[in-house]
Parts: sequence; structure tokens; C-alpha cells
Amino acid sequence: MVALLYNLTRRRAGRCGVVHTFHGHLLHGYFGTAGSWCVRQVERVLARLADRVVVLSERQRHDLVETYRVIPRERVAIVPLGLELDRYAALPPPGPEARTQIGLPPDAVVISLIGRLVRIKRPLLAIEAFEWIAAVHPNAVLLVAGDGPLRPEVEADVRRRNLVSRVVLAGWRHDLPPVHAATDIVLLTSVNEGTPLAISEGMAAARAVVATAVGGVPDLIRHAETGLLVPDGDAAPIAGALDRLIASPALRARLGAAARRHATAHHSAERLVADIDALYAQVLVSRGRVRAGAAVETAPAERAGVGPLLDS
Repeated sequence: MVALLYNLTRRRAGRCGVVHTFHGHLLHGYFGTAGSWCVRQVERVLARLADRVVVLSERQRHDLVETYRVIPRERVAIVPLGLELDRYAALPPPGPEARTQIGLPPDAVVISLIGRLVRIKRPLLAIEAFEWIAAVHPNAVLLVAGDGPLRPEVEADVRRRNLVSRVVLAGWRHDLPPVHAATDIVLLTSVNEGTPLAISEGMAAARAVVATAVGGVPDLIRHAETGLLVPDGDAAPIAGALDRLIASPALRARLGAAARRHATAHHSAERLVADIDALYAQVLVSRGRVRAGAAVETAPAERAGVGPLLDS
């Protein structure tokens, strides 16, 4: 809407190009049936204001273009997530010292669930799967790093399943590298995702990942190569994948090493900057602001989003 108001007050030659990014995936699973329908209608209208809509993965593009018909394919650009991963890529394998630093037993096998405690993330499904793991692996610990409205339900479920000594609810953490340093397996149980940050960071840290095959997750993880994907909605396959990794440190190391190579090669901040720079140049060319092949230089105000481009 800001872009629309801006362009309505400018002559045609001075109007900005508009780039809109779908970082998450709100088209289903967040707001119920009626709410999701309303969100999709709003997104269809707003998408008409954008020169390009950026998505993070091929599956996200398929949802926007084919499943929900939010925007024509020709205006969608795939720009995978890019992060400052150096802190995670420098982490050594998990060890006793890293575990004791955050209050965990030094000999624990640590499964970390990192994220908000909300229904879309399904922390209760993680607790259900871990109950089985706790029964067969006495040194396994579930570390939950995050908070949210479901925390009372999570706490009650942990007590009901007699897992109080095995599940650590760490709350909000602003120092995630120490969490990953103590982690053996990163777990994701969401019903819907775009490209989850916790998984990208865990992969860069060379940690094995178990994740539900939802949203853009299968574009991030190659099953049995850079992590393990499990079907959506059932605790049994999640527990089975966790059991497989706990039983095989060699498999954890192999998947973690491959995950680190993939994350640092494809999800670095440098790659993201280069992709966005090229996309902005394409938008400016399509608007006739610069000639094709010409270098694009922007003033400081334009770099902040005011001028030839507005990125939402």
C-alpha cells in the first residue's frame, strides 16, 4: 500500500519498482479456513502492485502460482534464503563442555526444537515423539529453545508424560550458537514452513536434521543426504528418524557434514546479496529506469527503499 501511494504521487518516469518477498508461508495453516481464504484474497490484490514477487523455494512458488493462484509465474523470482552463517559454520562437533555450559548433562544426546511455541510449529507433536525416544534412550534430552502462547500446554504435556527430567524448556534464547554447539540433532515438526531459519543454521553447524516434509523444507533438505525428512502429522516416523540418528553417531556426522557444505554453498549472505542485486537490476530495466546491461547505481536514499525500488 505504501508503494501504491508513492507511485500515485509521482509522474510515470519517477515511479518506483516494487519487490515483495514471501519470507514465510501464511496462505494456509495459520488462520483457519475462513482466515486463510481472506489472506489469499488480500495477497492476490496486493500482488498486482508488485513488479516481482520473491519466494524462497520452488515449492513456495508452486503454491503461489499453481495451488493458490496468487500471482502469474512470470512475475515470481526464486531467491533462496541467505544468512550470516559464519558463527555456525565455525562450530565444532557437540561435546560435553558445550552441553554443561547451557546446563545439560555432559553425556546427553541433545535433540533441539528451536522456534515459537505456536500451533503451526506443533511442539506437542515433538513431545509425543520424544516420549518414545526417552523410553529407549536413557541419555536423550529434548531442548526446547523458544516460547509462545502454547507454553502452558507444553509444560502440562511434559508433566503428563513424566518427562520433566528429560525435556528442558529454555525459553527465548538470543544466543543460538551455544544451543547449536550443544545439539546433536535439530528437530522441526511444523505443519507449514517457508524456509526455516533454525534448520538453515543447524545445517551450517553440521548438525543432523529431522524435519517434516512441509512447505519449502524439502527444497532445503535432501532426504538421507543432508538430513531426514518425515511425513507430516504423525509422531511415529519422527520418533523412528530420531532413533535412527541416536543409534548411529556416524550417520549423524555424515548428514551433518553434507548439510554444512550445502548450507554454506547455497545459503550464504553473499549469495543472497548477489541474487537481490541482479533482481533489482532486472526490475529497473523492465521499468525503463536503466538500459539493459548498464550498471545500476543508487543514491543512499534509494538503497533504503525510497526511489527506484521499494522492497517489502
